[in-house]
Amino acid sequence: MGMLRHVIYLNGKWEKALPIQRIKWIAICIVIAFAILAYLHYRKEKVNSKINTIVILLNIAISGGTVYFFYWFTAQKRIVHIIF
Repeated sequence: MGMLRHVIYLNGKWEKALPIQRIKWIAICIVIAFAILAYLHYRKEKVNSKINTIVILLNIAISGGTVYFFYWFTAQKRIVHIIF
């Protein structure tokens, strides 16, 4: 229980010192922008459409998983669930 309290204390300290929500949304926008750029790059190349399709699907899956993680698994939501 002591480590949990320390982590909650550090999260509060970081949230006061840094704009966490802004950093989170900037990171989400960057991931989405890179996913769009990668999609446009592989769509333009017509070397092997089967490989490009696989790469595009993997890129969308990884980018979607990253955005899902950034959006749903924030420290603020976990603290609320732990307290209540």
